[in-house]
Amino acid sequence: MKRWGYRRSIIFRRKPLGWKKIFLYSLLLFLLVNFISLYFVEKRITPIIHNVAKVELQRTATEAIIASIDANITSKIDMDELILENHREGRASTFSFNPKVYNEALTTTTEDIERRLGLKKNEQPGEEGTDSQMQNIVYRIPLGVATNVNLFANSGPEVPVRLSLVRDVDSQIRTKMTHSGINNTFFELFVDIEVEMQIVIPFYSDREPIKQSVKIGDYFIEGEVPSYYGTGISIPPPAPEEKDKE
Repeated sequence: MKRWGYRRSIIFRRKPLGWKKIFLYSLLLFLLVNFISLYFVEKRITPIIHNVAKVELQRTATEAIIASIDANITSKIDMDELILENHREGRASTFSFNPKVYNEALTTTTEDIERRLGLKKNEQPGEEGTDSQMQNIVYRIPLGVATNVNLFANSGPEVPVRLSLVRDVDSQIRTKMTHSGINNTFFELFVDIEVEMQIVIPFYSDREPIKQSVKIGDYFIEGEVPSYYGTGISIPPPAPEEKDKE
């Protein structure tokens, strides 16, 4: 015969988590979220921000180079002073650069570009702050540009982008010669500038070479016109006429 009775129900109650475990779990969750965010930024956003920074770097450096060449060469140097004509008696004239004007123009322009790009500080009083134009300049690009959507291009937190000059400016004057007509020559003068800039964004840095060629003037050299101008094709002389025998 079965006996009926009451069984005791056992209820297990979990103890509340201590503050140490809560802190540990929160820390692990925080680190995991940050790791995923960093991975996303590294793989998706960094290349886009880098491309935007390169475009901004090219624009800013080009403006500084053109402004410096215009201020120190184009508006100050006369082509007749830069190019010397050497007369030689009985022979065609030769042309060369005036070494004093040439070296002074390149030196002044190079130092001015370095000041504008932040490599050297401006020590001349009275000039407006060319020393701080790009000295570790920081651009702030909205994170929304990474979406490639114009609607969100100016939204989101701003990413700091630091631009700085990492190598001395290399400059030289280059000539381009074109023949025109008979013994005429047309010279075009260019200033070739080469610099190397550094782009620094969070979790990434890169160096970007910049080359710029700016025309500073031209020079036309008119040569002497020869009394005889042939095409280089030889023409045989006519055969002598034979006299009639008497």
